[in-house]
Amino acid sequence: IMANGNSVTTAKGSVFAITEYARTLAARGLHARAVVAYEQAIKAIAGDDRVLAPVLLALAKAQLAIDDQAAALASLGRARRLTPAGSGTRVEIDEALIDAHRRVGRLPEYAAELAAAKVRTPYDNELLARLYDELGDATQALGSLRRALAQNRGRIETRERVIALLVRQGELDAAMNLAPTD
Repeated sequence: IMANGNSVTTAKGSVFAITEYARTLAARGLHARAVVAYEQAIKAIAGDDRVLAPVLLALAKAQLAIDDQAAALASLGRARRLTPAGSGTRVEIDEALIDAHRRVGRLPEYAAELAAAKVRTPYDNELLARLYDELGDATQALGSLRRALAQNRGRIETRERVIALLVRQGELDAAMNLAPTD
């Protein structure tokens, strides 16, 4: 791999080589150059959504590192649309989205955006509950957790979050009714 100013060239234009070069730049703290390399990789990847989302995530992290939150939010939004809910990549994308929205002071708007989605998976409802909880809206958080629990009754972690939230609100009887009785 050879760096010529801001452009990256490889022997055969290997996307793998370009993304590895970008990762190396980011690891060395050269985030602005990493952004350029990731953007070149994305152009080369166009059409292969399986590979595109993780590269968009890496691009967004580099964009956040150079305080380009608007570009990072756009990259993360695109990556989120390409990634199935609950996948490991989607979890990383959602964490980065929360961080980016938190940095620009737009966490309430992001919660509203997620709440407006026509279809929400249990994972989406749990994510929304986390945001509501962080924003101090225990009622909305509890509602989202209950929706997640209704969608997937067997998920112990969700039940534990509902119980913990009920206990924090002083609703001990409701929490005891949800607690397992083995």
